Amino acid sequence: MCIRDSLYVGRLVYRKGVHYLIDSMAFITNEHPKSALVIVGDGPLKRHLKERASELGLDKLVLFLGKVTDDELPDVYRSSDVLVMPSLYGESQGIVALEGMASGLPVIASPVGGLREVITDRVTGLLLESISPRSIANTVLMLHSNPLLSKKISKKAREIVEKKYSWDVIIPKVERVYEEVMLMSH
Repeated sequence: MCIRDSLYVGRLVYRKGVHYLIDSMAFITNEHPKSALVIVGDGPLKRHLKERASELGLDKLVLFLGKVTDDELPDVYRSSDVLVMPSLYGESQGIVALEGMASGLPVIASPVGGLREVITDRVTGLLLESISPRSIANTVLMLHSNPLLSKKISKKAREIVEKKYSWDVIIPKVERVYEEVMLMSH
């Protein structure tokens, strides 16, 4: 597998670090000129991010899809090679990471909030050493040059999602919490 298309899914706000991801594409495309970045989501930084991609000469390689429906999202995940989540802070659960992992994508993420709980570095994903364009690029390029690691991570991540986060596992846990709350309120 050759990493060609990186994917970002989420709001286009400062704390999500998308600006660093766009800047990282300058380093990535320097080594792999056909690499692209697909951005799914909307938000107040959209215009600024498009301008930044244009300034870097990447406007044809950074594709802004805007919002996509829940029905379309699995196809977007499947058409990508790696999911990148360069959040600066404030990630509570990491639902997007779980969706990527369930779709068989290797996930590169910041070691913040719930992402640290969902991703075990080099086992179910890769945690960034630092949140910077160079660190993001180095990690994407490392996966690019190591398809066996990418495949191994993707496989293990999917197994973990099925084992710990499938509806068959989550629903009984939620039901137990509700039952405990009901018992405590009587």
